[in-house]
Amino acid sequence: MNADTAMQSEAMPSIVSVYEFYDRPVLYSAQSRDGTLLLVLLIDEGPTEDMWLCVEVSRQRLGQVERGEIGVRSAFCQAEGGEARILHEDVATGLVTATQRIGCSLLPEDMLPASDIRLAPQGGTESQPTNADSPNLDPISKPEELTMRFTSDCMPEGQIEASVLGALLTAVQETVSAIGKALATGPTKRGSLPADVVEQTQLLVTATAVGSFRVRMVSRYPAGLFGDSLISESLCKLFDLIEAGDSRTNVPSQLRELGSRAASKYEELAKTLVESRGRAEFRWIRPQGDRRQTRLTFESAERLVQMLRQIPVQPVGDIIVTGRLVGADEERAEFHLRDLVDDNEYKGSVAQPTVSALTGAVIGQTYQATLSVSEHQRPGQEELVQEYTLTDLVPASAPA
Repeated sequence: MNADTAMQSEAMPSIVSVYEFYDRPVLYSAQSRDGTLLLVLLIDEGPTEDMWLCVEVSRQRLGQVERGEIGVRSAFCQAEGGEARILHEDVATGLVTATQRIGCSLLPEDMLPASDIRLAPQGGTESQPTNADSPNLDPISKPEELTMRFTSDCMPEGQIEASVLGALLTAVQETVSAIGKALATGPTKRGSLPADVVEQTQLLVTATAVGSFRVRMVSRYPAGLFGDSLISESLCKLFDLIEAGDSRTNVPSQLRELGSRAASKYEELAKTLVESRGRAEFRWIRPQGDRRQTRLTFESAERLVQMLRQIPVQPVGDIIVTGRLVGADEERAEFHLRDLVDDNEYKGSVAQPTVSALTGAVIGQTYQATLSVSEHQRPGQEELVQEYTLTDLVPASAPA
């Protein structure tokens, strides 16, 4: 691959016709400053730089591409001139800062669209854009837009297993709806969601992107006169959650506010990424043009799942148990006690001031233990789980 050197940056080629639109044109024909006709495809996005693949194309061949006679992939990897260019565009200025030339036969797979992508006869792709693509619509008439881009260490760029896609879309939708329920009428653990909440938070898949696996979704209903809606508030909370990452402070506090149903659905989203070793990048575009972007990686999701297994709901109080010490680990601050009255077993952590009491404790002996009890909701399960913390341990006699 050869890089062209230029004395100064230059503007991107002028757009002639747009074939694919995801908050901006991502596949289009263009014209260079010298009048050369080009086919241009977005192949990578970054915080400071975007990369575009372009090839020269004759009007006759472009007509064949537009009519669907030649696939988009073939138009790039079998270009008439046998050479492609990669343009590096500065996000801040919109100028091309570097150009690389590469033989079409040497183009890597992750730069090429799927082999079956063809333009429809009317000029769009087989996945037609909706009216949300039009930048001229009044914000009152435009829906919320959510784009999800998926990549995985286990799959080639631009591909995703059907089961993973289904699980991801389901988890995103159910998380948004559960958040919407919490915001509308308060959080619940079980039962059906109200029909109006389901309707107001529903997302519709409108298209998939060319060149990488991205799914574009829009809300069923537009924003309304004031630009606020249940779906927009729910998406805001979802992005807050994702941006909190695996913080042991922020995530539990947010999920306690949203309730166990939202926690359960959010855990399903994280577990899907863990199982597929995937990364999901989310971009949310408001009808007014405001944008928000975040991502959830499988590494962060893995830590998140471990943390979500037990999210405190509320403290219950203290209980006093007389039992036989079954196990104690001073280093790990853990205890195991069997109640001598009803044979119940208690396991848990040891409060820091009480750890020293384990030093002289003897396994098998009888003790009176003070346990602080708190209840936890395990996401994905309806029942509450009790957790015990040992706060006091003193020798005692076995009950008569």
